[in-house]
Amino acid sequence: MTAAACAEWAEGNTYTAGQVVSYQGLSYTALVTHTAYVGTGWNPRDTPSLWTAGGNCGTPAFTVSLSASPSSITAAGSIGLTAQLSGGTGTKVEFYRGATLLSTDSNGADGWTASDAFSSSSQNGTYNYTAKAYTSSANATSSAVSVSVNIGGQPPPTTTIPKHALIGYWQNFNNGAKTLRIRDVPAAYDVIIVAFAEQTATPGQVTFAVDSGLSSALGGYSKADFISDIRAKQTAGKKVLLSIGGERGNVAVNSSATITAFVDSFHGLMNEYGFDGLDIDLENGIDTASMSTAARQLANRVGTSFVLTMAPQTLDVQQGGRYMPLINNTKDILTIVHTQYYNSGAMLGRDGKVYSQGSVDFITAQADLLLATLRADQVALGLPASTQGAGSGYVSPSVVNAALSCLALGTNCGSYKPVAKYASIRGVMDWSISWDGTSNWAFSNAVEPHLNSLP
Repeated sequence: MTAAACAEWAEGNTYTAGQVVSYQGLSYTALVTHTAYVGTGWNPRDTPSLWTAGGNCGTPAFTVSLSASPSSITAAGSIGLTAQLSGGTGTKVEFYRGATLLSTDSNGADGWTASDAFSSSSQNGTYNYTAKAYTSSANATSSAVSVSVNIGGQPPPTTTIPKHALIGYWQNFNNGAKTLRIRDVPAAYDVIIVAFAEQTATPGQVTFAVDSGLSSALGGYSKADFISDIRAKQTAGKKVLLSIGGERGNVAVNSSATITAFVDSFHGLMNEYGFDGLDIDLENGIDTASMSTAARQLANRVGTSFVLTMAPQTLDVQQGGRYMPLINNTKDILTIVHTQYYNSGAMLGRDGKVYSQGSVDFITAQADLLLATLRADQVALGLPASTQGAGSGYVSPSVVNAALSCLALGTNCGSYKPVAKYASIRGVMDWSISWDGTSNWAFSNAVEPHLNSLP
C-alpha cells in the first residue's frame, strides 16, 4: 500500500504500537512502542521485530491501555484503575480482575475508571487486571496489569547501592558449589542476583521457584523462607535482583506479544517475591529492540526504585557487539553493566590493541572500552570467584584489586593505561557467591575491603 497520507519515518522519533508511517513510499505499522535512536538503523523496512508492512494512516487501530495506582498496597485500601482509549470514541469500558468482571464504566466523562477495595490479609496475593473497551463498531482488550496486595506486611526499605559495590550471583541450583540460603550470603555483598528465572511454555513468560535439588541439599528451603530472607537482606540495605538467561537459559522476547508476556510475568514475580529489579544475562541470542522496550516498560511500572543490570560477554560489548544497542537504548535507566571478563578469547581494548584474558591489562582495557559509552558508576568488573567458577579467565583477587586501582586511581596498572581516572567505578561482580563460599570466601574477603578503601 502507498503511504501518501502517512507521516514520514525519521530517526530520533518515538513511535507507539499501532502507529503507521511512510518509508520509501510504503506504509508500515509499528508493532511495539520504541524510540528510533539515531545511528541504530531501525528503519521499518529492515527491522521486522519493530515494524510490519502495511497500514492505513486514515483509520488508526482502536486500542486501550490500563494503569493501576498504587501497584502494591500493605494496608487496607483501594486500587485505582484507569483506562486510556485511542483510535476511536468509547461507549463503555469493562474492568476485569482475572476473568471476573469487576465493574463497567458507561460514562467516561471524567475518564474511564474503576476501583477495587481490599480490607484484610486474607486477600493478600497478586492480582491481574485488564480492561475491555468498546466503540459503536469495535472493541479492544488491554494488556494485563499486576498488583500486589500484602496487607499487614511492610514495604521494602528504600536503599541505594553503595558508590563501590560487591555484586554476586546466588545459584538457585546445586552444581557442586557451596549451597546457600539467601540469609547465608555474607554482608560483604551489596547486590545479590538470583540465578535464574525460567521461561514457561508461553514465549516470553517467566516463572521462578526455589530449586528442589537446592532445597534438599539445604535440608529444606521453602518459598516463605526465601521471601523472608530477601526482606531481611533489603532491611540490611542490600538489593536482590532476579536474572534471566545464563549459559543454558534463554527467554524469547522478540515481539509485541512476548514483550507483554515478559513484562507482566516478571513484574508479577517482583511483587510476589520482593525482587528489586532485573538482571539480563542472555547469552544465547537477544532481540535488543524488544528487550529495550520490555526493560523500559518494567522501569515505568516499578518507578525510580527499579534496578537494571546486565552481564554481557566480552564479545557482546566490543564495537558493534550485540549488547551495545540494548545498552545505548536503556542507559538512562541502566544501573550497572558487569561484563564477564572470563570464558573469553582475546579482545580489542579501547586503544585498538589486542589483549588476552587473565591479566590486569585485559580487565582495564575492556572496562575502558565500555567507559566510552557509560558513566563510571554504571560499570563494574565481572570475574570468577574461584578457579571452579569459570572454564577460563580466573585471576587472583590481588589482580582484581590492581585493576580497580588502575581504573579509579591510575595506580597498579599494567602496560595499558586508561584514558582517564574513574573514581566512581562501580565495583566488582563475581560468579558466584556459591563458588566464593566453596573457597572459604577468599574472593569477597579480599575484594570488598579494597572497594571500601576507594575514594
